[in-house]
Amino acid sequence: MGEEAAGVDAARIALARIAAGQSDIALIGGSQNGERSDLLVLYEFGDFNLKDKFVPVWARGQNGGFALGSAGVFLVIESRAHAEARGAKPYARLTNVVADLARRKRPGEVTATLEKLWSKLGGLGDKGAIITGATGADPATSEERAFLGEHPNFAVRPPGRCSVTPWRRSFRWASDLRRFRSRAAHCFPPTIRPGRG
Repeated sequence: MGEEAAGVDAARIALARIAAGQSDIALIGGSQNGERSDLLVLYEFGDFNLKDKFVPVWARGQNGGFALGSAGVFLVIESRAHAEARGAKPYARLTNVVADLARRKRPGEVTATLEKLWSKLGGLGDKGAIITGATGADPATSEERAFLGEHPNFAVRPPGRCSVTPWRRSFRWASDLRRFRSRAAHCFPPTIRPGRG
């Protein structure tokens, strides 16, 4: 279907155009209606839906799944000069956008994809924060959790920990949450680590 990849690509293209001086500002966004019966049935056939009570992503285990939800997300990306000229205060700086597809046919494919993407990110420094799109559906969530555990200086925040997952909009949703992290630190506890739930 491609909506999630399109969201990542929209951010990548907007960043590239602004960095090249071809644009000053871009608006990317979309919405997801998670209550559509066709989606619920489709994900149920794949055994992806969360069947038990809602618990945080890392606590769902092998019988977990995702809690599908609805969301609308729009993100303004602009050059610093353009933002300052209109009196806007930047929330964050976007420096790189990378994406790939993990086939998930054999164990280790998610980990291999994450390792490849991590190497493409460039100089991340020795600490930071990661907003993950982990949904709680295994085995992908377990592999991602193990990979993130190899980077203990990065605080990990899965939005699905405290809300539902807007499946096809999770990249832009996580991007918006990352923007507000410094202004709304109470949304996520300050030390969520993959090994601590």
